[in-house]
Amino acid sequence: MPSAALKFFVDDTEGANRPSMNLVTQVSFDGITDPYFFAEDFTNHPQRSTNECMMETMVAKIAEASKFPFSTGTAHFAGYEEDGTFIGKDLTEFPFEVILKPNRIAFPRSTDTEENFLDFFENWSMMWPDTQELPVLFEVHARRDPDSDTEYLGEIKLTSELFASEYGDEKLFFKHERYERDLGTLKKARGKSTVNKWINHMRGEGREVLKKWEDQMSANPNINLDFPSNEGDA
Repeated sequence: MPSAALKFFVDDTEGANRPSMNLVTQVSFDGITDPYFFAEDFTNHPQRSTNECMMETMVAKIAEASKFPFSTGTAHFAGYEEDGTFIGKDLTEFPFEVILKPNRIAFPRSTDTEENFLDFFENWSMMWPDTQELPVLFEVHARRDPDSDTEYLGEIKLTSELFASEYGDEKLFFKHERYERDLGTLKKARGKSTVNKWINHMRGEGREVLKKWEDQMSANPNINLDFPSNEGDA
């Protein structure tokens, strides 16, 4: 289930104490069968799940917090300057969709079919010549509205080698922005008609998922919800 997230740090000027800005993208909720990590583009609107187990567990849980469980927002990410200055909801420009297109030339498919994703990137770092400038990792494209063509915005370029770390596994957190925040900012910036257009495209799948989950709980009240507190038992 390949995913890619961006974290932009914000300066703490004048005690503003702004948290970092995060953008989370994914390929598909059901994952892919291709072992190549860059087989598909990454988006904040990944392909919806069709797996019944996934819908009744993970997606149902996300639906408790958002009507749009298959999407993450971009408005908060675009709403602040690097120094922490708030741009203002009526002035914030942000896209409906952000697409990260991998550099498949610099990161070609491995011939080792048993190689996992983490090994792929570490092995790539060892093979990349020290004398050669580090390459672009992603091109960034965006779609202003659901029915708009994609536009090229820029690129994400490596400044150091890629490696796995305990800190990255256990400490580094990327906030998943609720899509509802985008709609609130959108109403201020571009009016209610645009909000309706975006909502009609998204359909609010979370309501249906959550309703199904609640119906199942009502029909099966004896489901064991006493989950183990011990990590090993869990």
